[in-house]
Amino acid sequence: MTIKDLKKLIQTDSYRWLIICAKPFMKLIIGLILIDAVSAVISVGSVVVSKHMVDNTIAGNAKEAISFILIFVGIQAVTLAMSVFSSKISVQISEKMSYSLEKDTIKRIYNKDWMALNGFHSGDILTRLTYDTGSVVSLWLSTFPGMVTLGFQLVAAFVILAIYDLTLALLAFALGPIAIILSYIVGQKKRKVQREIHAAESRYRSYITELLHHILIIKSFQYEDESLKHVSERQEDKYKCVIKKNNISITNRLVVSGGYYLGYILAFVYGVSKIATGTSFGTFTAFLQLVGQVQSPVIGLTKSFSHMISSLASVERLVELESLEDETEKLPVK
Repeated sequence: MTIKDLKKLIQTDSYRWLIICAKPFMKLIIGLILIDAVSAVISVGSVVVSKHMVDNTIAGNAKEAISFILIFVGIQAVTLAMSVFSSKISVQISEKMSYSLEKDTIKRIYNKDWMALNGFHSGDILTRLTYDTGSVVSLWLSTFPGMVTLGFQLVAAFVILAIYDLTLALLAFALGPIAIILSYIVGQKKRKVQREIHAAESRYRSYITELLHHILIIKSFQYEDESLKHVSERQEDKYKCVIKKNNISITNRLVVSGGYYLGYILAFVYGVSKIATGTSFGTFTAFLQLVGQVQSPVIGLTKSFSHMISSLASVERLVELESLEDETEKLPVK
């Protein structure tokens, strides 16, 4: 990882552009983030309830056990209701934001100099107008809220686990930064490949558009076989890029999943050893759940980090289109 790679990730122009395009929807996005964050914290709190539920059941305290069972069921019901509401709001914002971003992009295209815009094929512009705008919307409504929510979940799970056993909490948390660093290194390669996929997709769509526009000429000169050959070549270029991206994603998942399973094994072995020294079975189950609650956000954050890198490539493509020279105002002819 070079300084140049780091500068690409923290470039302010892309984030400034993102904030501007999401400004009309910022209050709704913040509300969506708060709903998901509260739901995540409540979910972590259910681990404490389940611990007391198990311990009281084993101890034969039926009244207390039933109380914690009812609380546990209530927590799950509230979490489910919040999830449904969040999903409904997310879809509504997604559609409105997509329409707004596409419309604004078209307006900016209208204001660009024709000669500068002529350097882009209509298929390439269409790809940026549909695929890249969709990627930006996904970044705001899925990636960013997910990262904030997972951050809250990670902090809440770590604090509760540290209260039960600080050593285990530190062991579980220590694996996270290693996975994130390795994921970042792999993610930089994925970002480059993502841009190659976008370019290959644009070339493919552009060529298909040309074929459809000139289908009469193609049939007249019997160019069908040759044109299909070129279609196959462009499909093959895109296929190679997609496979390359998939291989990088697999490597990324292996790195992150390895850290997750290592943390689970450590929690299981450590919990079993603590049972021998008097730790309750409820606390043991809490160990396993909380380590998972610490590890899962780490995995989610690394995946979100990877998605953010891919989405920033889409932002760069839209910014590139908008940075074209504006059309000069024509003076009236006297």
